[in-house]
Amino acid sequence: MTFLIRRRDVLRFSAAAIVPAAYAPAWAHEYYVPTLRVSHPWCRATPADAAFAVVCITFDEVREADRLIGIDTTVASAAELSGRPGRAIDFPIPAGRDSVLGEEGTVLRLTGLTQSLELGRSYPFRLVFAKGGAVDATLDVAYASLR
Repeated sequence: MTFLIRRRDVLRFSAAAIVPAAYAPAWAHEYYVPTLRVSHPWCRATPADAAFAVVCITFDEVREADRLIGIDTTVASAAELSGRPGRAIDFPIPAGRDSVLGEEGTVLRLTGLTQSLELGRSYPFRLVFAKGGAVDATLDVAYASLR
C-alpha cells in the first residue's frame, strides 16, 4: 500500500506541475518596454471584406511619458488613429496615468487588411514607442464581429 500512496503522490505532483505550464501562453498578454506596460492588445474578428479592424490596448504602469509612434503587423498595410487618416501614428502616453486605445474615444485602426481576422487566433504585432523602443506582441482576436 505504501507503493500506491507514493505513486499517487508522484502523479498528483506531476499533474500540478504540468497543468500550469500548459496554460502559460494564455497568460502572455502583457508586454514591457522601459517606460511602460502594454496590456492585452486585442480586436474583434473581421469579415473577409472588412476595410479595417479596431485595436484595443491599455498602456499602464507608465513610469515616463512616451508616445506610440508606429505599428507593424502582417495583417494590415497601415494603421491610423481616429480623425487622422493618412497621417503618422502619434499617440501621447502621459506618465503616471493609464491610457487606452479602444472602440470608444481614441481609436486605433488597422487599415488595408491583408486577411480576415479570425476569432480565437493571434497575429504578430509590433508597437514602436518614441522613448521605450519597440516591443513584439501578439494581437488577439478575442470577440466576434459586431456585424
